[in-house]
Amino acid sequence: MMAQVFPSQTQQEVQTSSSEFNLKTKVAVFTAKVGQNLRLSTNCICSAIVYFHKLYILFTSEDLELEIISVTALFLAAKVTNEYRLLEHVIKTALIFLDPARLEVDVQSQ
Repeated sequence: MMAQVFPSQTQQEVQTSSSEFNLKTKVAVFTAKVGQNLRLSTNCICSAIVYFHKLYILFTSEDLELEIISVTALFLAAKVTNEYRLLEHVIKTALIFLDPARLEVDVQSQ
């Protein structure tokens, strides 16, 4: 007997599981690249991806900015696994991957 799979809110919104899978994969790859650049352990990076997926199940992708949630999950996972990184460093590293043309980040701006 196969288990019944209930679609998440985002899957209902996107209408195809393959496009939702592609979206989740892109965010997971982004999280892994930022985590590796910060020299975080594999356990920490995987924890961040799990945190992201848990939040993603509850909210639609329209409600969230996925890259911001991904970076936040990475920061929290680093704290939980005792691999402390400054939030400023996490943000700067993420911005390098989001916008390679921008070399300097104004940390005082909102």
